Amino acid sequence: MFMKVYKTLMVKRSFIHLAFLLLIVSFFVSKVYAYENLYMLPYQNKEALKELVQSIDYAKKDIKVAIYSFTYRPLINALKKASARGVKVHIIFDSGNLNDRGHPKDYSALGDLAKYRNIDVCTLKGLKDRKHNYYGIMHQKLIIIDDKLLALGSANWSKNAFELSYETLLFTDFPSSVKTASHFYKDMFSRCKLYR
Repeated sequence: MFMKVYKTLMVKRSFIHLAFLLLIVSFFVSKVYAYENLYMLPYQNKEALKELVQSIDYAKKDIKVAIYSFTYRPLINALKKASARGVKVHIIFDSGNLNDRGHPKDYSALGDLAKYRNIDVCTLKGLKDRKHNYYGIMHQKLIIIDDKLLALGSANWSKNAFELSYETLLFTDFPSSVKTASHFYKDMFSRCKLYR
């Protein structure tokens, strides 16, 4: 009888240890695991656009965008709605979005978005070549939301890129990736020329 009770207690003790171990492992896995979702355009264009718009809609404090070409109306409207909710929106465009007189080109969302409260728009050239008299371009396509979510890829924010072109769009909340993107975004924004 004593042995039977002893074995029962040992089994219960083993289950308690196992449960405790699983609790510890799940805690650490939850701290290490990051959300990540990759979309391949044009195959998953609707899903990618939906997640991008929803991410903008869920923003609470700020949105940082660096985009080479931006003409896609659903994303323009989502940023306008976010700014109307009081979310601060900062957008870096490539300087090629301006014409020779310093006005936005007709196709660019730059001029439209610059009119809205809570939206700061600026332009940035790439670095100057030391041997020749030309500049690189600001060719990034990324968004950082509340310093918690990063989306980046090859796609410009245009109907053509989302619906007709072979592009990528990756979402992640991996802390070191978001932190790195935010750090360099801050430097780029400090170098860009505000458009008013």
